[in-house]
Amino acid sequence: MADDSRPTELHPHRDPSGRPPQPDGDRVVAEPTPNKPPATTRHLWVAALILTIVVAAITIGMVR
Repeated sequence: MADDSRPTELHPHRDPSGRPPQPDGDRVVAEPTPNKPPATTRHLWVAALILTIVVAAITIGMVR
């Protein structure tokens, strides 16, 4: 028979390769958000090209 007097586990299926438990509230250190660089000219051109292709595809689909 199974031993039912054993205390229940708090986390019975904890992933051993997962993150360790976080400490309580006052000791948790917030990680700073990384600074994102502004969009470069190349990013803007790529975004404009994608937008143009999408608009052209929608237009061609409506005309057909």
